Amino acid sequence: MDRILVFYTSGYGATRQYAEWLEAGVECEVRQMEEGLPEDIENYSKVIIAGGIYAGKFGGLDFMKKYADQLGKMKVAVLAVGAENFHKGLTEKIWLQNFKDLELDVEVCYARGEFDFRNMKFSDKMMVRIGYMIYKKKLSENPEQYKIMGDRKTAYDWKDENYLKPVVKWLEVRE
Repeated sequence: MDRILVFYTSGYGATRQYAEWLEAGVECEVRQMEEGLPEDIENYSKVIIAGGIYAGKFGGLDFMKKYADQLGKMKVAVLAVGAENFHKGLTEKIWLQNFKDLELDVEVCYARGEFDFRNMKFSDKMMVRIGYMIYKKKLSENPEQYKIMGDRKTAYDWKDENYLKPVVKWLEVRE
């Protein structure tokens, strides 16, 4: 039987929620990335690394680089959690921006999280404001994203267990 390990890091709680849903739905062990690898890591066959996407960078990338040698011996999937609406080519874009130079075979899955400008840390608020100003014209091509990035009052919550279906399907594949 496959032993499954889920690592996560969560800035505002959406990724933690997805990790908890995974733990409730499949037999796995869930750990925060800060805990590092368990001593018996070689006893796991599949690893899911869940983290947010911030300015295009996956929140677990440094963790993956640090433990690339150990992770390279297992099947690895990434659950990237972000505010962008899922669309064709999104997981490929995430892979290209984050994992193309990483010497790991990584399956990328995506789950939509949440966006609440009012509850962001100061640094994240500044990043959103600057990004909104710099990419305003490009954002205007996507009316929904344009509205969300400019909205300072509405809390958006898109979390949905259905986003985990590709992850669960990946877990069910036997080699």
